Amino acid sequence: MERKNWIDWMKTLGMLAIIWGHCFPELFTPFLYAFSVGMFFFVSGYLARREPSHGVFWRKLVRTLLIPYFILSVLKAIQNVCTADGPYTIGAIVGGFHSVGDIVGCGKLWFVYTLMVLKIVFQFTEASPRRFSLLVVPSIMAAVAYRHLTDGAAWAVGNAFLAMPFFLAGHLFRHHPKTIRCLEWLLRTKRWKSLSVALLSAIVTYAVSYYNGAAWMYMGEYGRWLILFEVSAFSGILFMLTLSCLLDGVHLTGCKQISIGSMVVLAYHQDVNHPMLKWIRSYEWSDLTTDMAMMLSSIVTLLAFIPIVYLLSRYFPVITGGRKLVIHKGAPI
Repeated sequence: MERKNWIDWMKTLGMLAIIWGHCFPELFTPFLYAFSVGMFFFVSGYLARREPSHGVFWRKLVRTLLIPYFILSVLKAIQNVCTADGPYTIGAIVGGFHSVGDIVGCGKLWFVYTLMVLKIVFQFTEASPRRFSLLVVPSIMAAVAYRHLTDGAAWAVGNAFLAMPFFLAGHLFRHHPKTIRCLEWLLRTKRWKSLSVALLSAIVTYAVSYYNGAAWMYMGEYGRWLILFEVSAFSGILFMLTLSCLLDGVHLTGCKQISIGSMVVLAYHQDVNHPMLKWIRSYEWSDLTTDMAMMLSSIVTLLAFIPIVYLLSRYFPVITGGRKLVIHKGAPI
């Protein structure tokens, strides 16, 4: 598939939303958690395609997701791996558990594990996009059952039920004629119209998510009501999609680096951001001022990963799933 600049922007803006969300801003936490994770499943569904053979599929899955997932998860939990609880930590990572009691697991890389589950289901469900969409209803029913029966178990396999509608929506968005025309309109329409769509969708997302509460997807949680979570999530995805289409004409190498190294950013962003957050929280500012300072620290954190991802993708591409992007002299950063 031809590389699409708006997708790189969507992943970059989405990663910024995740970093900012993990700062737990007082005024924006429900808003950010409404769509930030679901948006990545949406993009993954958009990019998904069935491989011609199952052998090709497994090789790509292992190279692009499984190996980076295991390396990053083990490195992130290395202090626990080297203790008496090490075998339990490895077991939690292999099983796709965010954590089990006091046992550290895959942590924020639960997303990668859930994505692998979705890709496996997608590959072995040989059906047209419309027939594939029939999985929405059973997945929603399973998500509700999972929430009420497991009491917040942070298991990546169970979280696939809640993530499935976003993955399916992204897949259908790429194939349905009406949504294709919608995307073309967003890419070509006048700026003020796109800004109006972005503003309206952001207001809807904020209002609905504020009432529904924060959706902790890593535990299969979706706030008070699943329907409100879906409304806020998809309006938030529209918000990010519109912003990304507005930025489609801006080509930055750094944006592409963040896109290909999103797993690295996901695993280690809090380690980079923590010193700045500690400094911000040492001051008694207003909630809005503190939240804006956290957003700025999130931007700085994201920018700090550009050279990190570049070095990893060039010298240790196994960590970025074999994805490489060479910065040419004179290219915009």
